[in-house]
Amino acid sequence: MTILVDANLTPFWVEFLQSAGIAAVHWWSVGKGDAPDSELLEWAQERDAAILTSDGDFSQMLALRRLNHPSVIYLRTSERNPQGPGQQVIAAYSAIAARAESGMIVTIDDRGSRLRALPILNDE
Repeated sequence: MTILVDANLTPFWVEFLQSAGIAAVHWWSVGKGDAPDSELLEWAQERDAAILTSDGDFSQMLALRRLNHPSVIYLRTSERNPQGPGQQVIAAYSAIAARAESGMIVTIDDRGSRLRALPILNDE
């Protein structure tokens, strides 16, 4: 599984993830920087990729559309460079890869991380 790094995060994430043995690509190398989030979502769906982002819109789109893919790693940390939450992102990737049959949203903040299975249903 590949991680698509959103345009709102530094391209240094790609090198960091690749050095950990994780396939990664930055949005700037595959799409337009000003593309709507829906385009990133579709790209990730078509390629069975997970999205690494600091944008909460992806969680909302997944919920509203009742989608079970792609998985999203949502960074809400004060530090958004790999040297800060990098190990948490690697752990999140491992959790997502272990549950490849159903996607998830992993939220990483300064206190830790939370996992939520997809799809998100209104009655939850």
